[in-house]
Amino acid sequence: MNIQSAGVLQLIKQRLGDWNMNIDGTFPRDLANRGLTGDGGDNQVNIPGFFYAEDGLRLYNAIHNYVEQYVHHYYSGVDDDDIRNRLLGDFEIQAFYTELVKPRAYQNGGIGMQGVPGNNGRFDTTGQLVDTLTSTIFICSVMHAATNFPQYDQYGFPPNYSTLLHGEPPQNTSLVEDQAVLNCLPSVRETFDIMTNFTLLSQETTQPLGQSEVQLIEDPNAVTILNTFREQLVLIEEGINVRNRAGNLNPNFIPYTRLLPSNIPNSIAI
Repeated sequence: MNIQSAGVLQLIKQRLGDWNMNIDGTFPRDLANRGLTGDGGDNQVNIPGFFYAEDGLRLYNAIHNYVEQYVHHYYSGVDDDDIRNRLLGDFEIQAFYTELVKPRAYQNGGIGMQGVPGNNGRFDTTGQLVDTLTSTIFICSVMHAATNFPQYDQYGFPPNYSTLLHGEPPQNTSLVEDQAVLNCLPSVRETFDIMTNFTLLSQETTQPLGQSEVQLIEDPNAVTILNTFREQLVLIEEGINVRNRAGNLNPNFIPYTRLLPSNIPNSIAI
């Protein structure tokens, strides 16, 4: 609210300078890199009640299984070399890799993304393609849902978590009076604008994860793979609901429903 769109783009540019898909954009590795999962290789969350991580890992694994089955359906062969040659010969998917890693500075620049799995400027194995697609789907659905849609709950009442303050930060908190704090808060008009922005941002406008606005998959085998993915999402939702119901016996328990698959839109729609 304060730095406006130009400032937001500058922050994004700074972050992309050290953001890597193979760590920051790969959910299990990101958690492990931040010390949030154990070192036993089983991706077990080591903070009790950290449901964002627990539910997120279940969903990441489900998406990974779905993508893996889907990719292997279309890149099949008599042996690994045959599969690799099919992948290397797919000029469209290799162009996708080029677009991801090509520096933005070019006249017809790419995304300039670092850490995309690959070798010698291309997808060299189906595993690299699977990991890239999994991370892309996860970020644009699960991670976006977890961070975007709770915004109104946090910021909709500006005094609770104001995104715009006036004046300079106090140098000595012992001298701050109530009126000085009130003077920092947004005006009525600014408050209205803030509430409007977060109301719009928090609206879900697409179908849930696993569903789509237009049915684009017609290959019977691919439809079967998609239906298997949908069944996995149903089981994940049931598990989250069971946990939340059991937690209600504890008066201090706060159910976490943001990553129920039915609450996760299938894409970013802003």
